[in-house]
Amino acid sequence: MQTLEQTQLKAEQLLQTIDYSLIQFINSSRIGESVRKPVSIEEYSVINEIREGLYRLQTYEKGIENARLVSLDGRWVLDNSGYSASFANLDMKALSKFEGMPVTSGWFTDQLNDNVRLIKKIPVNAVRDPAGLLEAVLPSHRLNQLVPEPQHGSETFILDTAYHRLTHTVDGAVSSSAMEQIVTVLKKHPASGYTKLDMDGRVYGMNYRLSGYNGWIYVSMLSIDEIAKESSAIGWYTLWICTTIFIGLAICSLFASRRMYMPIRRVFESAVGVELSQQHDNRISSSYFPNIEEKIETIRPKKWAQDELRAISDHIHSLRFSQSSLLREMEKYTVQLRGLFVRKLLTGEMPSRDIQRGMEQVQYSMNGTSYCVLAIQTDTFSNTRFEETDRDLLLFAVSNIVGDLIPPSACMVPIVLDGKQVTLLMTYEVDRRQQRLEVQRLAEKIQLTVKDVLGLDVSMGISRFHQELGHAAQAYNESAEALKYRIRFGEHVILHVEDILQDQKVQMMFPEWIEKRLIDALHVPDVSRARECLRELLDMTLKESHTHEEYQMILFRLLSDLIREFQSTGDALRLPSGENLHDLFEQLMNLKTSTDVERWFMSAVMEPIIEKTLFRWGERNAKISQQMLDIIHEHLEQDLTLETCAAKLNYHPNYLKTVFRKETGENFSEYVSRHRLQRAKQLLVGTDMKIGDIAERMRYRNAQNFIRYFRKVEQMTPGEYRKKHQ
Repeated sequence: MQTLEQTQLKAEQLLQTIDYSLIQFINSSRIGESVRKPVSIEEYSVINEIREGLYRLQTYEKGIENARLVSLDGRWVLDNSGYSASFANLDMKALSKFEGMPVTSGWFTDQLNDNVRLIKKIPVNAVRDPAGLLEAVLPSHRLNQLVPEPQHGSETFILDTAYHRLTHTVDGAVSSSAMEQIVTVLKKHPASGYTKLDMDGRVYGMNYRLSGYNGWIYVSMLSIDEIAKESSAIGWYTLWICTTIFIGLAICSLFASRRMYMPIRRVFESAVGVELSQQHDNRISSSYFPNIEEKIETIRPKKWAQDELRAISDHIHSLRFSQSSLLREMEKYTVQLRGLFVRKLLTGEMPSRDIQRGMEQVQYSMNGTSYCVLAIQTDTFSNTRFEETDRDLLLFAVSNIVGDLIPPSACMVPIVLDGKQVTLLMTYEVDRRQQRLEVQRLAEKIQLTVKDVLGLDVSMGISRFHQELGHAAQAYNESAEALKYRIRFGEHVILHVEDILQDQKVQMMFPEWIEKRLIDALHVPDVSRARECLRELLDMTLKESHTHEEYQMILFRLLSDLIREFQSTGDALRLPSGENLHDLFEQLMNLKTSTDVERWFMSAVMEPIIEKTLFRWGERNAKISQQMLDIIHEHLEQDLTLETCAAKLNYHPNYLKTVFRKETGENFSEYVSRHRLQRAKQLLVGTDMKIGDIAERMRYRNAQNFIRYFRKVEQMTPGEYRKKHQ
């Protein structure tokens, strides 16, 4: 059917091209004028111009054999043979017949000359009494070029409107008798269609199409037997091609699936662990080790026994659940972490250099221009429903009220500290008077709310305004100092330290938090950290405007605390011959600069303490290490971990790990593995135990792991080692 459609398209394209070319020729002004009048032989230029136009119509692509212009009004003819002033050589019968037809053009078959002709009236819209005619002759061999050659009993041909065959092919499948049968069928069914015909003892399928352009019929005859043979061959060829493609795709899929599986494999191993993954792969080979599969089943997760993707999915869900749980836990403890940060900030335990990092860790962003500290204390429990034992609980209730009244952007987390409710307030006002009014209104609001909710009278102390959070401990001291003046001003008061002390300085407390870190560094011992803490303590003390006597008292207290801490361990501070503790205080009193003070503390006090601590630590570490070695040697055939030793010796596993490595030069697990290997070598040479039994006795998970480790260390298998040394 497709071949027939292509044949029709090619034929009609050619015919319509010829038709369109003739119309263009007719519409030229020269032709329109010339056909309406006589043209004599003397009018050479006119005849020559018309002849050139006729020659241009006869291109190779069109295949026109002859083009003839007939002037009915002027009684002259011009074609390839030349100019004629009469109609003597024309078939006027055919021309007169067409002249009387109610059409402007038409295709006619000339069976005698074996061609087809297109005749058009001039002008192109003339139906009756045309002035002239234009005729184009198309030979049959040009039409034969448009139909395919017969193949395997198939043939395609063209019929005109009178059912005359226009195309002929060599070795055609249609005989004359068969042609009559075809014409009979076409007359009964003039429209396009398909039918079967039994011709000359063979069955043919006939496709035919009626042209809407000129009424020609395009016919394609196909032998059913040949079609069946070709279909069978095509079927086998298709089967062979599909089989080849299937095998190729199967091979490509195998390699591609292995390549694609590698990332999944790595994710799977990350999800369930490499060891369990190897056991999953070696389930078939486990038949060689009867006890292996039983052990694997005790530790294999049930969900991934058949599906790695399911295991990965479950692991991802588990991770997401753990992440969500962790986030919830972090959110739960965020307030507590912030409270701890504020507590360290107000007590001075946080160095100034660590404040910004600490705020980032607890997600604080304080952008106020300045801040102050508000301290609240309950006045009395007389005539209330509470007792003195409820004081701590009430302070937490007041802290919750303060947290509800003050937006988070204007304060840090309210805390309870030293029997007071303490809040660090931020202000965005620039003017100092506006700052005080804002804090005063807030303090009054808190007082009224506590009175309404709890029925308690509270007093408040407010510090000066500071710009740097490094002064938070000083601000807290100021607010606490202001509260001490309730004895003068009475209960239910709001006291600003600026109003009470004005230009007086609040006494700076001793930096106990720094001293504590200094003592911890001496216990470790960590010389650089101890030196850093000492320098920080001296710098903080010097920043305050102390008198010389106050400065000496701070240094004396530091010296006393260090001596007392050292003596509490049962040791005595080593002093030069002839000196005593009193001499140390006199030496400290005679120092002139802070550099001399720092150098003296390091050489006279801290270095002797560190030296003694290191000696004591060395003895203790050696003892601990020996105890761990004893445990390993005694319990070698049992499960041994750092946690096991920690439980027996009452130390943290991480501490034991550090001590053991420092004393022996090996990691705990490496030493245990090496010692077990030595014991296994003794059993291989001195006994007839099976390799699997030795592996189990030395606490290896399976014989494969034991063999792999033995080969890695000894460069041979356990069996080869036994043969070599027996």
